Amino acid sequence: MTDSSQAPAAEVGVVGLAVMGSNLARNFARHGRAVALYNRTQARTEQLVAAHGDEGTFIPSALVEEFVTSLERPRRREAALRERGLHFVGAGISGGEEGALHGPSIMPGGSRESYAALGPLLEDIAAKYDGEPCCAWMGPDAAGHS
Repeated sequence: MTDSSQAPAAEVGVVGLAVMGSNLARNFARHGRAVALYNRTQARTEQLVAAHGDEGTFIPSALVEEFVTSLERPRRREAALRERGLHFVGAGISGGEEGALHGPSIMPGGSRESYAALGPLLEDIAAKYDGEPCCAWMGPDAAGHS
């Protein structure tokens, strides 16, 4: 692994690179986002980068600690950050393998402030219907399952 202080910081991190995770990571990268990657088995991470590394910026990590370090700051825990106006978001994602890669339906939940910051990024990669993104805020405590 390269020294993360010299590597670009990732805007998005994806943990778990099976069908949905790998295709979501590729979709973010294709939309110009630097994506940190981590999988329990390093071989899956290496396979993704070898097969699709030309689609954008991927920052693979062999260790969870490397993964965390590769993410843009801030990257602390939700309870401590809420007081400072930083929030975490849970999101339901629908569309299967093709949707993850080409445009899923995304149902994020969290604070309005978090959606104001994260929404444009999610809307960018979401499926479109009549030109509108298939992405909508589900409320402050929802994760797309309401």
